[in-house]
Amino acid sequence: MKDERSLRQELDEYRALLTQAEEAVDVYSALVKGTEGLLRMKTANPNGGAALAAALPKEALARSSTPVGAMSLRSAVLKALRDARGEPLTSKELWIRVQEMGAGTKSKDPEAMMDLVAYNLKSRGGAPIEKIRPRTWRWSGE
Repeated sequence: MKDERSLRQELDEYRALLTQAEEAVDVYSALVKGTEGLLRMKTANPNGGAALAAALPKEALARSSTPVGAMSLRSAVLKALRDARGEPLTSKELWIRVQEMGAGTKSKDPEAMMDLVAYNLKSRGGAPIEKIRPRTWRWSGE
């Protein structure tokens, strides 16, 4: 039987792997959406899609979900909440921790973005996160 320290190290490794897998899912989801969009454009106007793509600057064709920093916003919020180990974090505190991890957003209201990401992680992602007050979240898992 493994001791508690070994089990905690294993758990940390599994969490890191899960974070990487979540980032890969985000990337592949964006690729699927983009390819589906190109197919719809091509189907709707066989010649117009290529002309539109050629007319747009390269930056306009970039995915809007491209991480602004070294880590995706979703993964950073999840990690920040998990690392707080049940300590409540306001959206402002969460934003500071996310930036320290190298993630970012182009949102005009980054605190509202933290609220949105946390809400989506809870409701759609099934993450063990609780909203305990307005713009205040905490990790409720182990």
